[in-house]
Amino acid sequence: MRRLQDAPGGEGFAEAWSRNRAGVRAALVGVERRVAPVTGGDDIRVFLPPEHLLEYVSRLATEVEARAGAKGELHALLSPDAARQLVGVGIGIGAVVAPYHYPASRLIDYAHEFEVSAKKICRQGGARSSFDFAVLTSGDEMIQGRKQSPALAVPGKEWERLRKKARLLAALPKSQRSQLFRLHEREVDEQRNLFAYQVARSDAWQGWFDQLGIDWRVREQLHEHMPDDRLIALAQLEPLPVGEKKERGR
Repeated sequence: MRRLQDAPGGEGFAEAWSRNRAGVRAALVGVERRVAPVTGGDDIRVFLPPEHLLEYVSRLATEVEARAGAKGELHALLSPDAARQLVGVGIGIGAVVAPYHYPASRLIDYAHEFEVSAKKICRQGGARSSFDFAVLTSGDEMIQGRKQSPALAVPGKEWERLRKKARLLAALPKSQRSQLFRLHEREVDEQRNLFAYQVARSDAWQGWFDQLGIDWRVREQLHEHMPDDRLIALAQLEPLPVGEKKERGR
């Protein structure tokens, strides 16, 4: 991996990143039980409780972009061309959520795969900042390889829309959410039929669609907005409703 300092105008970029990093750290103060970020080059490795992950990602991406854009005092450090490039600097974030007993070194390596995926979206112009992640349930995922789900652009309207859907999904009764895992083991047509039946007989599911402004009675809309694996994983990272047992890892 090339060092940031070796890129054109890199010394100025490195200085800018150093200042950004300090600002991001300051902005994230107050998250309980966090481990202070470990940095090297332009990488940061952080361990924190899963329920803080999505808010951390939102604030990290927002702070990096805002501080990269507010480049006023860096004019003395950067060439005009480098200063213009800095305005568009973003961040690629990869994360893995797993039970506490998983080896940290393996989790870091696995999270790096998601970081690479997120940065790929950024390089292709799909987003200024991006986030990719996995929620491990058995540990076999690290052996079998990651699923090729698209990384998510953060921050922004689409990210906030997904967060809203995930929060509402997390608020559904656990008995309703657990059925989604069984549905996703079936063929697509069977999934849709069973989900339509589940929604038709559940006030909770009907309320979920109503709060999102989606008419669940229209079959095409029901199919389009049926929670997929990525949304289900995001919902697992939202704070648990009061009274539910906490079984998540780090």
